[in-house]
Amino acid sequence: MLNVFRREEKKPDHSSLRLKIAATITTFLSVRGLDSLLDTRTAIVMRKDFETFVTLDESGIENRKSVMAVVYLKDMACSELFRKIQADNSTRNSPLGRMALDHLADRVTTEILKQAREPA
Repeated sequence: MLNVFRREEKKPDHSSLRLKIAATITTFLSVRGLDSLLDTRTAIVMRKDFETFVTLDESGIENRKSVMAVVYLKDMACSELFRKIQADNSTRNSPLGRMALDHLADRVTTEILKQAREPA
């Protein structure tokens, strides 16, 4: 797993977290494949130490008390458009493909930070 934030940080920086989530999504898709993006179980999880990871089985997460936020990719309106752009060889590695990834990562980051601010 990629770690961007030091444990002593109180609050993640939106821009840094977005970059980390984009890298996490890219790595996850390269390992699991494009179809995993729309799997209803696919979720991005953020722990209290700001570690983020993608999972296909939220129920199997160890140390549930350390989880601050869980965002299901199926709930992100832009995930279907991202999938279509990534599925097309002509757009996957184009500026459009990068923009779609950045947009998805930004939406996920916004939702994660929103959930992290809400009282449990």
